[in-house]
Amino acid sequence: MTLRGSASIAILCAVLRATPALAQGQATILTGVVTDAQDSVLPGVTVTATSPALIGSRTAITEPNGSYRLPSVPEGTYTLTFDLSGFQTHTRANIVVSLGQTLTVDAQLQVQSLQESVTVIAESPVVDVQSTSVSSTLNTAKLIGVPTASDLWSALARAPGVRMQGYDVGGSHKSEQTGYEAFGVRGQARVVTEGVDTTEGANGAGFYQDYYAQNEIAVSAAGQDVTMNTPGAAVISSIKSGGNELRGLFHVSYEPIALIGDNIDDESRARGFTGVPNNKFWELHPDVGGPIIRDRLWFFVAYNHFTIDVDITGVPHDRATYQGYYNNYTTKETFKASDQDTLIGYYQLGKLRTPNRNLSALTSPESAATQSSNTHMYNGKWQRVWSNRLFSELNIGHFGYHFPQGPLIDYRTNPPRIDTASGVQTGAAFAAAGANGPFVIERSKPQLFATVTYFLPTDAGSHDLKAGLEWLDDAQLTENTGESGPIYYQDLNGQADQVQLFSFGDPATLRSAWTGADNRNRRAALFVQDRWAATSRMTITAGVRYDRQRPYYKESTLAPTLSEVFPATTISGATLLTRDTVSPRLGVSFDPAGDGRSAIKAFYGRYYNAARPAHRRGRSVVPASVLGRVVGARRLRAQDGARHLRQLQHRA
Repeated sequence: MTLRGSASIAILCAVLRATPALAQGQATILTGVVTDAQDSVLPGVTVTATSPALIGSRTAITEPNGSYRLPSVPEGTYTLTFDLSGFQTHTRANIVVSLGQTLTVDAQLQVQSLQESVTVIAESPVVDVQSTSVSSTLNTAKLIGVPTASDLWSALARAPGVRMQGYDVGGSHKSEQTGYEAFGVRGQARVVTEGVDTTEGANGAGFYQDYYAQNEIAVSAAGQDVTMNTPGAAVISSIKSGGNELRGLFHVSYEPIALIGDNIDDESRARGFTGVPNNKFWELHPDVGGPIIRDRLWFFVAYNHFTIDVDITGVPHDRATYQGYYNNYTTKETFKASDQDTLIGYYQLGKLRTPNRNLSALTSPESAATQSSNTHMYNGKWQRVWSNRLFSELNIGHFGYHFPQGPLIDYRTNPPRIDTASGVQTGAAFAAAGANGPFVIERSKPQLFATVTYFLPTDAGSHDLKAGLEWLDDAQLTENTGESGPIYYQDLNGQADQVQLFSFGDPATLRSAWTGADNRNRRAALFVQDRWAATSRMTITAGVRYDRQRPYYKESTLAPTLSEVFPATTISGATLLTRDTVSPRLGVSFDPAGDGRSAIKAFYGRYYNAARPAHRRGRSVVPASVLGRVVGARRLRAQDGARHLRQLQHRA
């Protein structure tokens, strides 16, 4: 393990003023109870919320039990004004609301006298004393102002209850996804950006997003309610939005090799240990947001580029290094269709080029692979405030990517080979990412989310009722391109030993001769929940979630180029084991002092693993991924394969 110190030069400039926290679409709530000087509840009080994060203001009327609720407010700094005839107007300022929080702000009104109003400048409540989640939130100021890494995993590293498997030093992990666990649960996370579920596998983030376009990143490590399907960390982020004023951010950071330090001693250096220092790192980010039509339609656009050049352990610096070139484009538009309706559209595109992928001490530079991929996510949201009590949101989105990986050199002059004794690979790149040769992965994840919340005040406390549904169809199509040819030489101690023949792939079209492994995982869920504020200090949350998981795969056809070795085969699509699960959730949150500064929380929840069930094998239901391993390749002794090799070389 190497610890390295680093320094970087960063320039931050504000265009007019820094973009405020204006993102919408998460379950962010302001609530509380209004009383008089004798602690009697006051119904009919007009509660008005104003903030730079709002266009205009939001209002609510206290219920017969004195409670009020402002659902789905944008993150930002608020002022609340409480007004009732015969009482002094009460103003509470500097209330900072973060993504996903439910903040309780109570007020006590005094009978009107010569003084008509009173303004309270108090410390903003920072603890969510109603929900059961253990979480932290980083807003724009913290994301930019804290000198740390500029990626999603740096936010995870600062979250309570999350333990990282690696830490970024001066951008050293900028081009890598870092493993982590939440209270001992490894994987099983869920990553959602601006309402789009980009989770890849058990805990992947999908792609490298624009860190500086994030408005807030909230990480919940435990105690998630019915909206979370798995027991790991919930990583929820929102994107900046435009407002009535033109605002923006310009960021540049640069880190040359002269600013890189290390702690490698002479003994380690004598053994050839080099560490993995950055040779160069630089990042550029401009963004701007503002009005298209004042008080009605706003825009936000951002661009991000970063370049990284890193040494690889065991590979001399002058021989080859790992290089990554990233470009990201983000836009978000917000339309206030009416006083009740808000429409939001969001799109983000990421492009990545890495010319020396999989390079290592055992993989020569000419045997490295090249990647040039693009990833996208987008959605459209409709939010409606039906009444003082009823709120709904409909969210339709998509996440996907095109991920090709192929060799740097021509297999016809430098065929791929590996020495099975030493593990050294030479020639054109072949085995990569568990695939049989160079590949193209197409991922598509259409999704739909809908939630309805209803606020029900009673004499026995207030109920915050929530119901919703989810639908996702996660598809991954893997195709082998044939760019490394149909022969993979497997030597033993430098001598010819075996050859592996592959039947798929057409180098002329760089597409597979068969449809590949077209695996799908469809999930649908329904959930209901009641968050009951039983007293001013205690909140009880009870809910249940029903999930149906349906893994399946599409039809696959194998049209072999080596028909004398491999038979032509068609595998019918099939549905595998469908799983239905019911997950209860129960929690309690208690404010011991009643001042909103601390909370004691207890929670019980049932969660189910999100991984795909094992494929069921049979004559008519063998998945394409299994087919590729079973009949897609054949290993021959060198002498036994001579005839096939001569035929293949002649064809090439």
